[in-house]
Amino acid sequence: SHSSSATQALKDASSLLWLPTPRAVARTISQLERRLIELTMLLNTSVGLPVIQSQSPGLAMSSLYANFSDVHYLRGRVGNALQLPIARHENVVRELAGETRAVEEGGFLDLLGSPALSEKSHLDMGEGVASDPSFYFTPLQATTLRPLQTDLPVSWQMFAHPFYDYAMRLRYTGLSRGRSYNLTVVRCTIPEENNQIRVSLRANGETVHDLDVAPYPMAPLSYTIDSTTIGENGVLELAWQRETGLGGNGQGGFISSVKLQEIFQ
Repeated sequence: SHSSSATQALKDASSLLWLPTPRAVARTISQLERRLIELTMLLNTSVGLPVIQSQSPGLAMSSLYANFSDVHYLRGRVGNALQLPIARHENVVRELAGETRAVEEGGFLDLLGSPALSEKSHLDMGEGVASDPSFYFTPLQATTLRPLQTDLPVSWQMFAHPFYDYAMRLRYTGLSRGRSYNLTVVRCTIPEENNQIRVSLRANGETVHDLDVAPYPMAPLSYTIDSTTIGENGVLELAWQRETGLGGNGQGGFISSVKLQEIFQ
């Protein structure tokens, strides 16, 4: 049955997740940790970490030394799932599959907080840091504003967001006209920092959702892009924008990833 297959899949995953770390991997991790300490010391002897942290709380020491692996998160998720009734195992497996970077044919995934441009190829980079160092017309990218949480995937704690009145955009070309798409956006709002900040989403100028406050912590939210929204030549532009005319720190509407998947009938 599907339930028994899902249970076996969770058991197999649990066995793999608790395997000892291979020596080569452990050695690489150790080298990266030492390099991180070196870079931290260099920062502290230049402008000083207190100065940097006053500008970005995400650079707190607890974040610098956080574990940048999803292993702890997955161990917890799979372990908790195995304690649930067997009938619920299939749903958990589907949820975990939805959190992966895998996309089906006709799908696209952008990790907006990734330092690699290849992992966010549809993100409009705006004017760029060189000509816009204050990020007024460039997507602002950051890591979590608090220590990394082991109950969330690490990739969900790196994000980009619109800054002040700038609309952050993703642009797709070559989509299938006459087809609808599922849109999954992993997003959040930090309650203590941005609880009044609302963000809207437009697709080719049409409202996907009006101004709203995202949940906390990061969570995937799903929408449908209707076939009539896809423009000529299969163009789709998604635009997130804060409520305009507000001051404050300019932040709000943190978006970790965007997955666009064609719906096959």
